[in-house]
Amino acid sequence: MHKKNLLIAGGVFVLLLAYVLITQTGNRGFNTVRLPSLEKITVEDMAQIEITRLAGKLVLEKKDKVWSITSPWAFPVEKSKAENAERTLAEVRLTDVITEQSDRDADFGLNSPAAIGLRLAGSKQRHWELTVGKANAAGTHTFVRLPGDKKVYQVLGDLASLLNTPAEQWRSLQVYDFSPDSVQSFSLTRGKKTLSVQKAQEPDAAAVLAAPGALSTTPRPLHTVWRAEREPKVLNDPKVNQWIGTLARLTAARIVDNAPPAAKVWAQIAVKTPQAEYHLEFLEKGPQGKTYWVRRSGETLVYEIPDYQGQNLLKESKDLL
Repeated sequence: MHKKNLLIAGGVFVLLLAYVLITQTGNRGFNTVRLPSLEKITVEDMAQIEITRLAGKLVLEKKDKVWSITSPWAFPVEKSKAENAERTLAEVRLTDVITEQSDRDADFGLNSPAAIGLRLAGSKQRHWELTVGKANAAGTHTFVRLPGDKKVYQVLGDLASLLNTPAEQWRSLQVYDFSPDSVQSFSLTRGKKTLSVQKAQEPDAAAVLAAPGALSTTPRPLHTVWRAEREPKVLNDPKVNQWIGTLARLTAARIVDNAPPAAKVWAQIAVKTPQAEYHLEFLEKGPQGKTYWVRRSGETLVYEIPDYQGQNLLKESKDLL
């Protein structure tokens, strides 16, 4: 019994000693650093992204869930890049304090002109700002600084890589994006030769009538056909639909910034829907003749599309029968 009491007393003494040590250590300043928090801005709430670099300021703004570049020029943003930016910026959190010494800025890429200014804004005037330096060697963290704060913090991920994307690479390569089903007519012009095609509703001669022995006067159901002017035959529906689908989702390989301003138009495509008309001009073949240069009628921006897309669009009537 005496031995049992000694064991209990010894255990209590150990617990008291541990408590005293922990308390005294805390009083000597062993405290957890409380990190500042950034304003919470979700993907749905994002409204504007400002990126300030040595090359200039890039401003992206979102309206009706669609991102556009508003500075240095107006242009739609590539959808995949916008979605990647949204996901990345929505998750930005300060994870640690690296140093409080401002004389080491060059080590973290926070010296001018290497540093990047970042401002993310949401609705109701909510926003946060960071000065962004370089990522660590593994690319798992990026060094940042808050306005008016000398400390260097880190955030997860390679934020610097995203922000260093050249302004030109944010531009959307989507030439057209409309519903193929909405097309009512189209035309293809090469030189003096034009193929004009109309959508029509005609009785389906191949349809089976509702009941055996039905009168020949029973109306047959209507179906959609494509008819070319001055062509006796109905065009092949799958071929026409494939052609329209290529144009409706046409995406370029790149934007040609140095295209000659007076390039000759040698082929044109026009498409009409109830909502709008679309006109595409073919200029000249790209370098080594392996691509096509095209532009939307009335615009100066030139897109380069792959050879197979150009060949798929430049059809003649015999190709669609």
